[in-house]
Amino acid sequence: MIKKLAKDILFWILLFTYIVSYNTYTNFNIPAFKIIGLLSIGGLVGYITNILAIWMLFNPKRKILGFQGVIPKKGMK
Repeated sequence: MIKKLAKDILFWILLFTYIVSYNTYTNFNIPAFKIIGLLSIGGLVGYITNILAIWMLFNPKRKILGFQGVIPKKGMK
């Protein structure tokens, strides 16, 4: 899962946007950059949550009722 985040360009764009907007807001005190920073943090949290949720659907820790996950990777026999 961590390798997938490191490869995704959207993750890096959101992180870079947050860093730039945070530095700009703290140095120049422009309120628009605070809003951009908050939106990019919200995007990062949502993106990571979606990646984690999809990963957990297909890779559970244990089998439940003979199934691998909510959505089985392989077809039923």
